[in-house]
Amino acid sequence: MKKNTVLVAHEQIGFVAEKLSPDFQVLKAWEALSKMDQEAVKAIVVAGDVTLDKSYLSQFRNLGLIACLTSGYDGVDVAWANAHGIKVSHAINVNHEDVADHAVGLLIAWTRGLVTGDRLVRSGKWDPKKKVVTRSLSEIWVGIVGMGAIGKAIASRCAGLGLAVFWWGPRENTASNIHGCET
Repeated sequence: MKKNTVLVAHEQIGFVAEKLSPDFQVLKAWEALSKMDQEAVKAIVVAGDVTLDKSYLSQFRNLGLIACLTSGYDGVDVAWANAHGIKVSHAINVNHEDVADHAVGLLIAWTRGLVTGDRLVRSGKWDPKKKVVTRSLSEIWVGIVGMGAIGKAIASRCAGLGLAVFWWGPRENTASNIHGCET
């Protein structure tokens, strides 16, 4: 049986090609594609923030699916795809925990001056006799715009650290320890 052909849209997600190759014939957009290759493509795998130009997509006459391996799909014109019989999928809640970890890590690094301290030590300019005063986490409030999966994960981490968390968004939030308003 002939395998369906999938195109991996950009090198940033090139690692996907190896994972798909046991089940699909995998082509890579950063390598030369023949007309026959273009005809064979049934699906394109992309990170959803990467823009897929309509003229580029039009080269793939048998395209039936644009699969975003990220939760976002801002780079895909969904209305255009649907009008051309192309389904669009995305991976809901795929990385919200990791994004929240990163955001809170950056918040702690900024509040406690970790990057500045690291630079002083690495440059040899750190003086143990000089006191570096940084802010305490308990002194800050965190504001979150939107309480989707990422916003909720950040709010949960911040509340666990004892931070005052405020939010704004278009829908009601039911968390009792998060203060906010909806439009």
